[in-house]
Amino acid sequence: MSTIIFIPGEPKPQPRPRARVLQRGHPPRPCAAMYNPPLPWRKTVRDALELAGLPKFEVEPVSVTLDFLLPRPASHYGTGRNSEKVKPSAPIWPLAKRGGDSDNLAKAVLDSMSEVCFHDDSQVVLLTVTKRYTSDSPGVRITYATVLAEQPA
Repeated sequence: MSTIIFIPGEPKPQPRPRARVLQRGHPPRPCAAMYNPPLPWRKTVRDALELAGLPKFEVEPVSVTLDFLLPRPASHYGTGRNSEKVKPSAPIWPLAKRGGDSDNLAKAVLDSMSEVCFHDDSQVVLLTVTKRYTSDSPGVRITYATVLAEQPA
């Protein structure tokens, strides 16, 4: 049985890890410390998942489908009386970098799902990601379920 939840908000991709220089030792010598920049979108997703009280899979293999609904840029719409209409020349699929790469969008959500929907995102054995524009509410539709114990032929 699949669990489906829609989380409203503008999806954001997981940023690349960053490094900062620290002074360690005596005498002080520079060394690098890696960190992940904070991403409020991850907290939004995690809070919504916790609030929903969804089932958690501890050890089972999991299938996850992520359908990202991204807001259309203002340039996709007409002007004046056509300001609510999408231009015929507007792209159908979000290919621009500003929306985020599919893998980085997925990484942010899967990391948020860890410890809430499953023990660790390494349990995800089947992942489907789509990203598309919406004129309505942006967000992500998450569908997840356990995978049958049998391996596909």
